[in-house]
Amino acid sequence: MCAQLSQHKLLLLQQQAIEAAVSFLCQGANDEGYWSDYDIQDARTISGQLIGQSDQWVSAFVGLALAETGNDTHSHAWQSASKAADWLVTQRTYSCGFGFNRQTGPDTDSTAHVILLQQQLGLMPQQSDLQFLLDSQCENGGFTTYLNGPGAWGESHADVSAVCMLALSNSDFCDKHRQSYLNYANLQHLGSGLWPCYWWGTCFYSSYWTIQAYKKLNACRPLSETSESQQLNSCWLGDVAYAAGYFAETEQDYSPLLTLLFTAQLDDGSWPTAPSLQVPAQSDHFAWQHQGSALYQDHNRLMTTAHILRVLLRLS
Repeated sequence: MCAQLSQHKLLLLQQQAIEAAVSFLCQGANDEGYWSDYDIQDARTISGQLIGQSDQWVSAFVGLALAETGNDTHSHAWQSASKAADWLVTQRTYSCGFGFNRQTGPDTDSTAHVILLQQQLGLMPQQSDLQFLLDSQCENGGFTTYLNGPGAWGESHADVSAVCMLALSNSDFCDKHRQSYLNYANLQHLGSGLWPCYWWGTCFYSSYWTIQAYKKLNACRPLSETSESQQLNSCWLGDVAYAAGYFAETEQDYSPLLTLLFTAQLDDGSWPTAPSLQVPAQSDHFAWQHQGSALYQDHNRLMTTAHILRVLLRLS
């Protein structure tokens, strides 16, 4: 079936999938304009509380996906994203930065996604939030998830670092921190052509966004040391999307993966979810090298749908 689909047909299906996903996400916001997803009840925050549901991080990520559709073609999506950005600022919990929710403490990944959302909407990020990211850059050039720890959560991770650098790339601080980040990203590059991923079950997420950071910074990325195609071993459709995006960037055939996504999309515009977000132990410094971390799924399907939408928008 994949080989029989023309490029025109793929583009048509892609646009239909985007429209359906946008509709699902817009309808998924509550009256105040934010989204919530996940419900982690067997892992704890840095202060020892149960993690629970995410609203700040999820709202920033879903809002960013909708904002990236563009105001000219998707005004309703833009309005939903704007309402989420307003909620994040007016209901913020932390003086500097944003978090998974109001009890996890601020982290750089959530903060970077809020900043990216604000920038996409043409809004001015708070200076203290930008400074929060800058303070989280480690000596090796990468960015930690949690400033000052604890344990491995306070170390630099490629998946978080790429998003942080993308957020800072639109600021006046970019030039000062650009080369330090690139040195880090070059060293983190695996021989397979991928980058390690700490908070997600496979490495296509970190690899795709790291490549986007290289492109944003107008830098040449390292080449793979092997000619073999990277294998996708995941049941999470978000990972299928990131693999498609990665294959597109590395000039590999990704049309079969797109066809899989189009076929799997549900009638309401969302995609089925699967365990994908991992919360490694604070003592686990190399979570990508094994399968020991617990994986969690977005039961509302908001994050999976937003992940896939963001990639499809870049491939359209």
